[in-house]
This record gives sequence, structure tokens and C-alpha cells, in this order.
Amino acid sequence: MARIQINEQWRIESDERCWTVKRIGGLREPRSKAEIAAGEQVRDWDPMSYHDSVVSAAESLVQRMVRRSDAEGADAIARALRDATALVEAAVTPSPDWTDPRETYDKPEDVPA
Repeated sequence: MARIQINEQWRIESDERCWTVKRIGGLREPRSKAEIAAGEQVRDWDPMSYHDSVVSAAESLVQRMVRRSDAEGADAIARALRDATALVEAAVTPSPDWTDPRETYDKPEDVPA
């Protein structure tokens, strides 16, 4: 499963079927042994929308963030759109020092599946 943390309130996760935009939810009781050992309540992440690609999920999240903003008027909406886009782009863009692991192999057949 892939997980892209956008900020403390939003994330995008994947499973074998889809990409999901999630928002932090309420507290719940711990379920796993690790959660129980930590002795704290755990925050759930509530699914908000499902998508067939990470691009679609990111676009949907930007639109959702703009709709949930208090922006009124064209200028404020344009700023909200710019800010939301920048936030999501920063989260989904690899850092400058990232190297595609496929580039470290000499032959295509050496790349793990």
C-alpha cells in the first residue's frame, strides 16, 4: 500500500484496487498489539473519495480543499486554488535527490517485479 501524507489533515492512500483520499477522523480505542502497548487512543482516517489514479485523487483533493475553504470572490478562490495545488504538488512530487530504483540496474530483467 502506498501512502502520501499531504498535511496533518489529509492523505492519499492506495490498495490493489484504487487510490483513496482520506481525512483525519475521530479518536478510537486501540486495536492492534502495538496500539495497545502504546496505551493511547488512535485517530482513524476516514475515506472521502475513491479514484482509479493518483492524479485523479490529487485533483479531487485540490477541488475538495477549495470547496471547503472560506474563499469568496474570484481573487480569493484563485488564491485558495493556487495554495491547495501547491500543497498537494509538494506532497506528490519526489524530492530532488530521489533516484528511480530502476535506474540502478544494468539490465531490465534485473529490475524486481
